[in-house]
Amino acid sequence: MKDKLCVSDRRRQMLDLLRVNRQLLKRDLADMFNVSVRTISRDILYLSSIAPITIKGGKGGGVCLESEFRQYSLYLSDEEENFLYSLMDSVDDRGRNIISGIIAKFTKNTVFREQN
Repeated sequence: MKDKLCVSDRRRQMLDLLRVNRQLLKRDLADMFNVSVRTISRDILYLSSIAPITIKGGKGGGVCLESEFRQYSLYLSDEEENFLYSLMDSVDDRGRNIISGIIAKFTKNTVFREQN
């Protein structure tokens, strides 16, 4: 991850890494994202407002994500969304309603596309 990411992408990836590893050192995160430890500290401050992140000092310490935290991607990718739209022609009304509900809940687009 030597290329610099935009702030939101870096923070999302940090949460993903913490979700998998549960605990990482600030220095390691800074090296992974090619930013300063100070930048990582600011990211952690922000992320701790939306996720149960704590900082443990001393040996065995680091940035920790509480084990009960579960996050999923909030939005469908464009490919996933297009695939769901393509399925709508092959299902009955109930299936279309279910697919429409999934798209409405998880699409990044604010306007629901009309199907032909």
